[in-house]
Amino acid sequence: MSLTIDLPALKLGMIRGEKIQGPFRERVTGEKYFRQLIQVYNKEGKLVDSGFVQINDYTNMCRMVRVCNKSKKSFHLFERWEHYGSSFYKTKEFSVTDLATGNIVGTVIDSYVPDFIKNVNTVICECCCLVGDLEKDEYSKVLLECLNEFSNSNAPQLSCGTSKIFDEETCDCNLFEKLDIEDLFRNSEIDEEQRDILLNNLNCYCQNKPIEPELTEEQQEKRIQLRLKAQAEIAEVFAKKEK
Repeated sequence: MSLTIDLPALKLGMIRGEKIQGPFRERVTGEKYFRQLIQVYNKEGKLVDSGFVQINDYTNMCRMVRVCNKSKKSFHLFERWEHYGSSFYKTKEFSVTDLATGNIVGTVIDSYVPDFIKNVNTVICECCCLVGDLEKDEYSKVLLECLNEFSNSNAPQLSCGTSKIFDEETCDCNLFEKLDIEDLFRNSEIDEEQRDILLNNLNCYCQNKPIEPELTEEQQEKRIQLRLKAQAEIAEVFAKKEK
């Protein structure tokens, strides 16, 4: 004897819930930035932590604003904001933040900020101490460029040209998607062919960017010096890793 069980048909489908809009406010001070791990291929052709971290700006299409050497101190003084009920207000204090880790290491009263910066830059060797919104500096741009070159020169033959780090020249369209795809590739969750297919399927809607003017002789010389400095810093970081 066969046993037959009749079950009601299940209606499969997505039920759209009510969208709840929470309170909105603009990002302020340190909320504007996030850190991105920079991985490169080393001399053995392995993808490793470069020893540097990239700071990106949420409010400017997630573009790079600074590259920090994790073995050096890079302090930033951000205005300290606090909540009081539904109010969000600026205090008279600044949070001293380590850019490379995002950790808050102390606070400073606003009237003492100039003296604090002067003392830190004088006492601590090779320390960078800033205040206010972060702006892209030329050295960070050159340093990221040299990290890309270092990585590509060591990349396995089949992966050559795929280790480029997203920088300020990256197209603004689908930037979060591009970062996600790059992370999947770096974590070996997708291969090179899958990575290229995903990137090619993204649609670009931005306008062509204007061509940058040619550098003057003085600017070219300055850039050469910055490149030499960046290459020496990268070599120093990897020399310490090998010890």
